[in-house]
Amino acid sequence: MKTINGKLISEELQQLQELTDITTNITYRCDNLETQVTEINKQNYSQYFQKVNQEVTTVTTYLQKAYLEINNTSTSLRQVRQEVNTVKTHLQEIDQKITDLETQTQKQAKQLMIFKLITIIGLVSLWLIFTNHQQDNSKHRNFRRSQINMMLIV
Repeated sequence: MKTINGKLISEELQQLQELTDITTNITYRCDNLETQVTEINKQNYSQYFQKVNQEVTTVTTYLQKAYLEINNTSTSLRQVRQEVNTVKTHLQEIDQKITDLETQTQKQAKQLMIFKLITIIGLVSLWLIFTNHQQDNSKHRNFRRSQINMMLIV
């Protein structure tokens, strides 16, 4: 077993492994969210999702730094415990932010779908209105022509 200043650190190594697993999971969620943001950017939400993408990138960078910091830590047990607690707090905050971003992304995707459906319904309605109007005009013209022809015959 490894020791620092003659003290066993097996418990801290286990905590570091747990944090490493949590960090890997959150990094995966960040990458997944980044993919979703990229897809929504293609649908003209570029300004909002650029901001979200920057936040995700910042979070990912922070996680990478935290992960490297945890792996490279070779300080006393007190410092290791402090870093572990700090990383746990940051991971919880990041996890909450990711959850909020996922919720916002889902909400906006629903709104976009509703907007698209309303647009399609509106376009179909306009097409029907103009089609009926053209048919009414052609009927009216034909009726008018027949009246003129009748007047010419008489």
